[in-house]
Amino acid sequence: MAALWHYALRLGLWLEGRLPPRLAAFLDHGVRLILLQRVGGGWVFIHRLLQEHLAATAPPR
Repeated sequence: MAALWHYALRLGLWLEGRLPPRLAAFLDHGVRLILLQRVGGGWVFIHRLLQEHLAATAPPR
C-alpha cells in the first residue's frame, strides 16, 4: 500500500509541474553540479546556506 501511495504522490506532483519526471536523474545532476551529495540511498545539500535560501524562497503553500 505504501508503494502505491508513493507512486500516486509522485504522479500527482509531476502532473502539477512540481516534480521532474525523472527525479533520480535530476538529483544526480545536482551531484554533478556539486550542489548535492549522495549519502546512502538519498541526497543531501552540500551547502547549508543554499539549502536555507531555497527553503526561504519556496512559494507559500
